[in-house]
Amino acid sequence: MRVFLTGSLLVALAHGAVYEAAQKCAGEFLASHAGLPDEWMRGNMFGGENDKSYVGVVPGTKDVKDINMMDGPSGLRDILSGQTLANRTSWPSAGIHGLAMFPELSYYIGRVGAKDFANVGAEVQLGPGVCIHRVPINGRNWEYISGEDATLGDLAGPIVRGIQSTNVMATAKHWAMNNQELNRVKNIVRIEEGVMMESYLRSFQSQINEGTGAFMCSYNRVQVAEHNETVAWMCGSEQVSKHLLRDVMGFHGALMTDWTNSITSTTNGKSTDNRDVIEWEMNWGAALRLPVPKNETLRNRIAKNSLAAMYVSGVLSQEGCKANTSAPQISHLPKLYQEAMVAEDNTKLGSILAAEGMVLLKKHSGLPFKTPQKILLAGEAMLSGGGSGDNGAFGYKMPNHIGEGLNHGGKVAQDLMKQSLSTKGNVAYWDYELPTEVPDVVIIFGAQYRSEGYLVNKKDGFYNIDRCDSNQARNNVTGSTYGNCDYLETVQKLHAKYPKAILISMTTVGGAFLAHDYLEHVDAAFTTFYPGQHFATALSMMLTGVVSPGGKLSYTIPNKEQGPDGKDYLQSPISRYNPGLVLPNTKATITVPAYAWDETAKRVTSVVQYGHDVSEYVEGALIGYKYYEKYSMVPLFRFGYGQSFAQTELTAVSNTCGSDSANNGCSVTTAVSIDAPEDMVASEVVQLFISYTSSSATFDKKRPVRELRAFKKVWESGHYTLTLASSAFKSSWDPAVQQWVLPCTFDKTHGTFRVLLGTTPVASIPCMP
Repeated sequence: MRVFLTGSLLVALAHGAVYEAAQKCAGEFLASHAGLPDEWMRGNMFGGENDKSYVGVVPGTKDVKDINMMDGPSGLRDILSGQTLANRTSWPSAGIHGLAMFPELSYYIGRVGAKDFANVGAEVQLGPGVCIHRVPINGRNWEYISGEDATLGDLAGPIVRGIQSTNVMATAKHWAMNNQELNRVKNIVRIEEGVMMESYLRSFQSQINEGTGAFMCSYNRVQVAEHNETVAWMCGSEQVSKHLLRDVMGFHGALMTDWTNSITSTTNGKSTDNRDVIEWEMNWGAALRLPVPKNETLRNRIAKNSLAAMYVSGVLSQEGCKANTSAPQISHLPKLYQEAMVAEDNTKLGSILAAEGMVLLKKHSGLPFKTPQKILLAGEAMLSGGGSGDNGAFGYKMPNHIGEGLNHGGKVAQDLMKQSLSTKGNVAYWDYELPTEVPDVVIIFGAQYRSEGYLVNKKDGFYNIDRCDSNQARNNVTGSTYGNCDYLETVQKLHAKYPKAILISMTTVGGAFLAHDYLEHVDAAFTTFYPGQHFATALSMMLTGVVSPGGKLSYTIPNKEQGPDGKDYLQSPISRYNPGLVLPNTKATITVPAYAWDETAKRVTSVVQYGHDVSEYVEGALIGYKYYEKYSMVPLFRFGYGQSFAQTELTAVSNTCGSDSANNGCSVTTAVSIDAPEDMVASEVVQLFISYTSSSATFDKKRPVRELRAFKKVWESGHYTLTLASSAFKSSWDPAVQQWVLPCTFDKTHGTFRVLLGTTPVASIPCMP
């Protein structure tokens, strides 16, 4: 059995040890099949493209099987072979794992979800994804587990372990910094190497530690400050995708392009295709175009890494070659959850993840229901976003599998919601049914559409909740695009019409959203990323008191603030006071070019933080909540926020942190109190942060106030101990020596660490260079 670790403990497990056995097995296979590299790389090409069954196929040889690939990160996509599987599961979107902070469940979701891939003959699942939510409106934030902090990327490790326990290969994506859909195929990320390692690449480490078979490159280009003479597409970057990914972080599987991507690197005006960076070139509807040089050493290495990817994941079976994929310990979990995991029950597991990933923003004494209620349902819930992460909820139940273009589930989902909530004496009905009786409760669903840019004019999204019309959803009027519904107006009308009813806002979103306007008009408010096909069951479980919502925000929900020009703006950590964020605004977004705000000089600069051709990562580590806290911006809801139906309290009671802890690590014990009805499952999350202050303020200008380093979800009152290894304090990447070091070592002056339970200081630790 396995106990999953979180935080920087995982960094210490790096450097590729998990791949050693698979590499050895691959080497032995190559030694006994001397001609394999040239045979496998037929026509001097290596990789694959889509066919009538799979989104990608790497053709095999007489000795090696074909490698069939399918999307995606939230379950088997409803296209090609995915359409042949009855009762295919549309899981909660991957971002919900970051809200739930529940590694044991993440393992089982990975394991059970991968069986759909195996059942259609796919050897590779293209997921999970862990890109950081740098741009709040990024069209793919809902696909990415890690939210605004790389430590949440640790939850991808258990998913990889679960996927590969079924002998399906997992794929970490998108490597790296796929933080915008705007011009994603050409945009240049300009960034310092230290920021890149500390805030972005670290989110991938847990997947490497669990032996993920594959990585997929992102489309964007990168220009690292320390090597600014070179601009390279991610799949052509020798510094990022060869040296840092393999030599430093320890990945020794197969690196593939995203479909029809580039591997070009340009240094001092001279461009080359770096075919030695990747293993597999993957294309959509086009023949391969990037030949592998006739270099025996290179071809053997590419073949060996490809075989290692197959061995480490179990696609090729040989004793002693595969990474450990044993299940986690679950005896400490609620009985309801243990039973679902042991039975590997798709419906129960999907419902539990949706409930544990549901964030309660505003609570009401009438929840959960204590007596039977008449429930009016209004608005639209989206079950999935668009693009390769869209798993088409209920597509298998619809003519011609139109589920992928029906992200809200249409009539099927609405009927299921009505049925699921009409339990325990409750009666639910939709507004379009024109009920005559007065409801006790009104649930107002609202959604925002987010997707890959190719579906929405090659751009990112809006902050507004703009899909909230139940009739449009039932008849699929809106389709896969942004909506035109005014959620505030919808809420106000229902509030005026049913003044005595409990008004509940239930939003399903793709990322940060605008909430300050409608929140005062509702009695309770919930939010989550797109929750998949078992959303109705999860909501019923919560409202009837079986399970309390257990999610914590992995991102920041902005408030309004007054700008220097006297206008009201929606807060943003990117291009603060951007003209697209002036309020009121029915289409609030970050307009480009989005210029950085200089908080010290109190002025807009000429630096483009979020742009079409180039995005300058000048904010450094101040991403999301770290930017808010650095500049004392008070959001509507902070990172890590989430209420419970239960009464909970956390108190640090002891710690082992002392003068040597920066070098040796330490532990913190927290007393957790959870007061919930006996028959309700309710959780709390212990969140440990670390802050660092240098003796010289010069070094702290771009240093976060605090950063998440470890977390643990619990369901019973008691004392819980979290350990911070020495690697948790070695938080500075030194490009000069290519190592993680203490910040005082990097700054060459002393300073002080603080360990915090949430925002409460627990211990101070000196740091001496």
